[in-house]
Amino acid sequence: MSVKFQTEFAEGWILKNAFRYSSTQTQRNGLFALNVLTADSFYRAQAGLLSQAPGASQLGFQYVTTGTPYAANQNGNGLVIQGGLRGITMPMTEVANDLHLSHVFYTGSSKHDFNFGYYYAHFNQNFSRYSSKAYLDVQNNSRLLNIVALDGSGKVVKNFSDNGVSQYGYEWADANGEQTTNALYVSDEWQLTPKFRIDGGVRWENTQTDGVVEQSKVVNLGTYATSQITTGNGVWQGYNHHFDYTTWTLGADYQLSDNMGLFARYTSAARIPGFATYYTNVNSTAVTQTMQLGELGFKYARREFAFYGTGFYTRYNNVGFTNTVSTLNGFTQVNAFANTNTYGLELEGSVFPVKWFDVSATATLQHGEYQGLVAEAASGGTLTQKYNYNGNKLIRVPQASLRVVPGINLFNSRIRVQAPIEYEGKRYTDVANSQILPAYTLVSLDAQINVTKEISVFGVVDNLTNSLGLTEGNPRQGEIQSAAAGQYIFLARPLFGRSFKVSLRYKF
Repeated sequence: MSVKFQTEFAEGWILKNAFRYSSTQTQRNGLFALNVLTADSFYRAQAGLLSQAPGASQLGFQYVTTGTPYAANQNGNGLVIQGGLRGITMPMTEVANDLHLSHVFYTGSSKHDFNFGYYYAHFNQNFSRYSSKAYLDVQNNSRLLNIVALDGSGKVVKNFSDNGVSQYGYEWADANGEQTTNALYVSDEWQLTPKFRIDGGVRWENTQTDGVVEQSKVVNLGTYATSQITTGNGVWQGYNHHFDYTTWTLGADYQLSDNMGLFARYTSAARIPGFATYYTNVNSTAVTQTMQLGELGFKYARREFAFYGTGFYTRYNNVGFTNTVSTLNGFTQVNAFANTNTYGLELEGSVFPVKWFDVSATATLQHGEYQGLVAEAASGGTLTQKYNYNGNKLIRVPQASLRVVPGINLFNSRIRVQAPIEYEGKRYTDVANSQILPAYTLVSLDAQINVTKEISVFGVVDNLTNSLGLTEGNPRQGEIQSAAAGQYIFLARPLFGRSFKVSLRYKF
């Protein structure tokens, strides 16, 4: 529910208030790929299971629904995925209110647009998580697999899985808490001359959060799948913390002419800790992440073309990293903090040579690297020696990206067809820069037909050429040092394949 109010109680004085109340029940169920390997590799790595099945001489997989054995080159690849079945429940109630006072006034020939406000927010939230492991084959619409022990004739001696689940409760969490935020902010936009304007703002924010987190234990219910269940131990540990920080921004804009100008801005921002810092660990290290953002730009626009160029600098301090490396029988985890520095250039332009054709383009060139990041390296799922990652490139951030959109307008602009072309340069999956995601190009096709003033039909073909671009590695194999580096088989998030969408819009 939202309620908004506005009144001009005196000349040039405007009071606004925006109130919002929400109550949500969020349930997230997902399947996450933890590891991928050949079935033979699994049999060798887990050969110790045979000691739990007298008379067995080998391990195997069977399909849960049919009992059919998993062949050596099943699906043409012989691969299996260890997946995490994760369920998260997060009910939350939230109240937020923004009280805003603005006043426009003049000092001599210059104009001020002054704003002052008070922001309040409070929420109560529960968080519960329960995850299990299962094995699946590698194909479209993957099927569940049971781990079985076989005798010399191929007869099943023991079934280790429970309908595909190989381990119940490998993840578990239960917590509830609340958070209250109070913030004061003030800003002013000062038009010194018709061509020159500066603006600035300051915001002070205070957050108080408290709650309880149930501690965990591991229980064994007697079977392979239930032998390592993480669950609550009935002991609740509490926390109560408060944090505050002041952020600010300053900008300027100068119009060289009616269609050309310069602009600049510097911002000091922050992300302070809160409920999300503690809901799985009351002893988490609370760190305020601060950011310095600067930009300097030029803009030029005419009817035939437009151009915008912006040089930028960003520095993030105390960026948190969690290096989680999943193995077949568990996981290792290390937390680290680092600073990042990025310099870059953003270019944007459009050309309208004729009424029926136009082209627009955006490009980003940037150089970003880590500073002060020293963490433990992971090798084969085991955390080993300390390693210095200073100067390494940022994860999942290409140094060059480009988007070009040529378009045509037909039949007096009743039909518009355009073809977005996107290029993403190579990126790294981890801070160590040990695993590369190759550059890729994505081509799509969009069309709009205005049947009447009220009715329009839209058609979209995403990934027209079926590009096999990879957008992200497997964070469950380590974001600081990838345990999958150098492997000829690894998990990554690809672009979706070619897809089609048609929609209809009616205005009334």
